[in-house]
Amino acid sequence: MNYLNSKMKILLINVKFIIGRKFKKDTKSVIFLPANENHTTVFKHFIDAIEENSEICVSNRTFRRIWHTYLPEIKFLTPRSDLCHTCKEHRFNANHWMPEEKEVKVKQWNDHITWAMKEREYYRY
Repeated sequence: MNYLNSKMKILLINVKFIIGRKFKKDTKSVIFLPANENHTTVFKHFIDAIEENSEICVSNRTFRRIWHTYLPEIKFLTPRSDLCHTCKEHRFNANHWMPEEKEVKVKQWNDHITWAMKEREYYRY
């Protein structure tokens, strides 16, 4: 929930600066929201986040259209994702690792992937 509130604040701030933006030149890393969220729940959080006296009045459909047009890098994880918790944690938090811990984390990740591949091979047949 806290994570979602921070994303909503970013969305509110960026709504003012998105006009005239060229996405073909801008490439951003994909931000994944939890699988238990969807556009409707995020819209509800958005409506709750803006004040009642705000000049912003947006319907759910308009909210989705703006999202898909100007924020294509924000997506939802699918509940059927085949990544384990460790893989998700390493994959999505790798950009936030401190330089001094990066080497250790990468080794742990490689060890985990090696273990997962052996496990997959074992249960394959």
